[in-house]
Amino acid sequence: MDSTEIDRDQLGIWIDSAVKNYDKVPKKDIYRNIGASLISMGLEADHDMGSRSLLKEKQTFNFEEKPIDSTNRFVNTISQEIPAENAEKAGKDFWEIFKKKAKDNICGNSGIVKLLEDKKINEALEKIVPTVLIAMGVSGLGAPVITVIAIGVLMLLLKAGIESLCELGSTS
Repeated sequence: MDSTEIDRDQLGIWIDSAVKNYDKVPKKDIYRNIGASLISMGLEADHDMGSRSLLKEKQTFNFEEKPIDSTNRFVNTISQEIPAENAEKAGKDFWEIFKKKAKDNICGNSGIVKLLEDKKINEALEKIVPTVLIAMGVSGLGAPVITVIAIGVLMLLLKAGIESLCELGSTS
């Protein structure tokens, strides 16, 4: 997947929503929404710093070898009730891993850094979203859970200040 494969209209909606709402939504709500989305998909943050991926399966579903068992576990995963504190913890965990791994993926991209230096935040976000989605290894960009995660990440980036992630302007 690359940036040309992402629907520009969808990308614009995500960015507009994030820009409009980032200062209205508390961080804990963003964490909870991201965490609940990840849990419902059976995913968690990938703590392996050697891996460029942000996510991994919480449990493997082998539908070929164990179709009934895997199907039952998958249905249980996606239909479970998710306590708010568990979702918030999963979202925070993802965000911490994201920040560590994003420095390479985002701050190592000279095009994104140039846009940030020029204060062209929306254009930088347009380049960041594909980078994040590729690192997440997700497909089905129209899926509501992906939308929740993407908008949540964008809002957290805006709250934290994308420039601070890449430590721009901190050399003085």
